[in-house]
Amino acid sequence: MKRRLLPPSYKQELYLKIASLSEENLKMEEYIQEFEQPQMRVGLNEDNKLIIARFVKEFSPNVANKVELQPYLSFNDVNYQDQGATKG
Repeated sequence: MKRRLLPPSYKQELYLKIASLSEENLKMEEYIQEFEQPQMRVGLNEDNKLIIARFVKEFSPNVANKVELQPYLSFNDVNYQDQGATKG
């Protein structure tokens, strides 16, 4: 039933959205939502390290300079760190 309602290119469009997402023109909360939503729709199951690397890679320079690069244990650790960086 799900296949009939969605266009054939739906999954590919979500992968493209995941690959092209950038934080620069979004508030951090919006960026987090835009980052997580397509992954859940596609059912993308990546290693935590890959998710964190892709998430941090697209930070705007002013946020990237404030977020210290350190070994994060989870995606939530990064969210907490970067939200603090955007408020300060």
